[in-house]
Amino acid sequence: MDTRGRFAAGLAMAACVVITLAIWLSVSAHQSMWPLPALYLVEMVALAIAATLAMLGAGSGRMLIVWAAIGAMAGFCALGAWSVGLYYAPVALIFAVLAGSSDLRRRRFQPMHLGACLLAGAAQAAIMLAVIRL
Repeated sequence: MDTRGRFAAGLAMAACVVITLAIWLSVSAHQSMWPLPALYLVEMVALAIAATLAMLGAGSGRMLIVWAAIGAMAGFCALGAWSVGLYYAPVALIFAVLAGSSDLRRRRFQPMHLGACLLAGAAQAAIMLAVIRL
């Protein structure tokens, strides 16, 4: 990955942390954040960190991690769109553009990447819907 890609991945991770802190500070004063709403926010930061580290690292399976993180973030953005989910859409979009351009640059489209993205998104949605029912 080139320097611009590394910078963009770091920027996406930093944006995710700033978004999460802003949400946390504005919402926690009005309601108790634990356990579930805060866990979603922690999850988004953890996914951004994992995706950034995977993009900066080396190895054959690193892009699979990035695509799975993109899927989980997209699932959260879709189901959380009525509250704070849309704030994380730019972060997911940045990672998607970086991962897609990395796949194109290497001239290897891997259906496994798309599958990991879809599976992680479906798992995120299923977990969120299951928790809502509780």
